[in-house]
Amino acid sequence: MREIRPNVHTRFKKARFDTDAHGIRDKHYDMHKPPDTFRIVVLGDSHTMPAGVAIEDAYHSLLEEELNQEGDRHIELINFGVGGYSISDYRYVLEKKASAYDPDMILLGIVYNDFQEYEKTSLPKNPPPSLLLYAFQKLFSPESVTHLQKISWSVTDLQRLNGTYPPTDVFVPKKAYMKEHFDVIARYAKQKHIPLVVVLLDYLQLHPDWVEFWRENAEKQNAYFVDTTPAFIGKNPYDFMIYKSDKHPNAKANRIFADVLRDFLRSSQLIPTDQER
Repeated sequence: MREIRPNVHTRFKKARFDTDAHGIRDKHYDMHKPPDTFRIVVLGDSHTMPAGVAIEDAYHSLLEEELNQEGDRHIELINFGVGGYSISDYRYVLEKKASAYDPDMILLGIVYNDFQEYEKTSLPKNPPPSLLLYAFQKLFSPESVTHLQKISWSVTDLQRLNGTYPPTDVFVPKKAYMKEHFDVIARYAKQKHIPLVVVLLDYLQLHPDWVEFWRENAEKQNAYFVDTTPAFIGKNPYDFMIYKSDKHPNAKANRIFADVLRDFLRSSQLIPTDQER
């Protein structure tokens, strides 16, 4: 399984990208939980890492800041998101890394491609150049432009989605794979007597069958289910992309993710108050 290298200090998709000594893209948290602290571990992929967004603008960072402003207890949300991960990777991270931080809650950030089993792939032989170099290549040497370059620098086509993303003609969900690994995560939460919150993270309206799969499986495992997508109904999806050739959610989308989760945590009372210590 791929992991982010520790002590990385660089830029990724134009955003500052730093990791701590344990390969976590977040500010430093002691593995030993401080007294009077409620700790939430956040599992996910590039939407949670998040790709192309500064860590202070990530939904979990925004949520941590707000919860600490309004609550009685110190709240920590520790980000274990890694781009390209799927449900089997979330399980591994929980078992091998996140569990060592003694969590009081698990926040599982889900996106549509978690339905796909991870397959090892080699790096493309002709990776796309920068947008500037691509423009010159297309202008002066159009015959050398590869299919990979064309799709990498084309404007993302969201028009044909029409409320059923991802399109069923190009996406075959692997439900047994999802359920197998989700059940293990849920079993861990039950054994530790901690809440598990499943949150769908997207600004596009997802296919109803896909949403219902997660709603049903969360309920079967006594987990909580949050769908952020209704908060984006009627809004222009292009306003929420990091840039028009990359549909990863931008800072504006992360702000809405955080708002939906904040409202859910308030209403569900999953975070103890000072009187419940």
